[in-house]
Amino acid sequence: METGSTQISTSNLLVFLRTSEEAQNDGSDVYDFATPVATITDVTNAFDSSLNAQVFTVTGTGFPNGDTSGVSLHLDGIEQETLTVTDTVATFRVTETLTSNPSLRVYFPDGLPSGYDSFMTASIAPTLVSISPSTGSAGGTLITVTGTGFGVNSSSVNLQHTTSGQDICQEVTITGYGSFTCLTNAMEISSSDSINLKIGTDIFSCGNTNGAECSFEQLNASSPQISAVDISDPASVFVNGSGFPTSNYDAVAVFMGVESSSSTITDSGSIEFIFDNGLPVSSTDSPLQVRFDHQSLNEQIFAVQNNILSINEASIVFSTLDLTCSFQGGCSYMVEGTGLTSSLLNSDVNSIDMCGNTCVVDEGASDPHQVTCILPHIVTAYSASAYDVVVPGPLHSGTWTGTASDTELAKLIDGKNTVDMTDSNTDCHFQVQYKENHVGVLEQVKFFINEMIDKSPYVGSLVFQGSDDGATFTDLWTIDSAVHEGWNYHDFEEGS
Repeated sequence: METGSTQISTSNLLVFLRTSEEAQNDGSDVYDFATPVATITDVTNAFDSSLNAQVFTVTGTGFPNGDTSGVSLHLDGIEQETLTVTDTVATFRVTETLTSNPSLRVYFPDGLPSGYDSFMTASIAPTLVSISPSTGSAGGTLITVTGTGFGVNSSSVNLQHTTSGQDICQEVTITGYGSFTCLTNAMEISSSDSINLKIGTDIFSCGNTNGAECSFEQLNASSPQISAVDISDPASVFVNGSGFPTSNYDAVAVFMGVESSSSTITDSGSIEFIFDNGLPVSSTDSPLQVRFDHQSLNEQIFAVQNNILSINEASIVFSTLDLTCSFQGGCSYMVEGTGLTSSLLNSDVNSIDMCGNTCVVDEGASDPHQVTCILPHIVTAYSASAYDVVVPGPLHSGTWTGTASDTELAKLIDGKNTVDMTDSNTDCHFQVQYKENHVGVLEQVKFFINEMIDKSPYVGSLVFQGSDDGATFTDLWTIDSAVHEGWNYHDFEEGS
């Protein structure tokens, strides 16, 4: 609870538990509030080039001179570093904020000062401070950028190449307040080119008095280059070129999003890469990227690709024939083809489908030349009734339909219990169904109510139903007066 000089001077304090029961207070429940000693009249902030940091200046009266431990500034609820306190001025170094427009509070030994409610937010102009390392490869480089005025909740952060107007970073990861890593695009940048910090559409220049700290260079002439790629075996790839680092770096090849397992740098112009599961298949010519990871520093450089394209077309030579397996699954199924193992293990979309279910890859039994997978359960009306073959699990997968919008329906299973689904339609409903000729055995139904003031909209109106044909529905659970906030459960007994 925050109070100021214009607020009440005496209050009765009552504490209520989650169940709405009043908690017992063993002491007095009357609290008196004294008029604050300090008053603030202005709050400003600016980049301090001597500190390479953003500094807030708070002015007013009644400040406790020299009390740097008793006076604090909080931005986005985070305490900053107190630098100085005089009778009328306090200064603070910004050490962390979540955004460039944080909430603001100044606290004194007796609490909030008079006038605090006129200065409850701040706006910080971001500033670029440094880029490291200062040189890299024109094929792309992982660099670390420092600055002020942006935090982990800031979005659309980048660097701008002033000469061309291009964004420099293809990938940005904010690592903390005033710091992010940037994987640069494949482009040439001269050390004399101006680089600015970019947040959204706003541009911010370097504030470092040593301007060289904000410079960066990556030129073709000083970068590793790829001149040829030879795929002689599905597990082995040879790359020729120039300028490859032969010490302090590990080489990694990336093809169709799959990284090589190991590499041998023969010399500055030749590298062999091994893909333990084979080079993934590709339907069109695609680039093979070569990345060099520094062995002790958080630095990466990419070889200039030079539009050298490669292809590894899918070719299925043989698959298991005349395989007999039970509805319970568990049998091994083999498909011979180079690169299939790699493509299946490293993808959320590629799979071997068996009657609508995924045949799970057995990595230990697969190699670059063939993939072996384990056949899944096959659950049909016949298998369930004749062999009791069922697969337990939540009935979440599949397409949910109903009277609400797709955006609202997605909230049913997003795992965010405090985000309610909204549907203003009369006789609203939602549903999901099994695949054709498949059956379900319900063991439990549950739903979550975030906040409930009145039970009447639920009692007798909220009904869970089931249907064998999608036309005739049977009531399975009708909600009664026991409904409450939080999770509500109903367990179905066997045979019910």
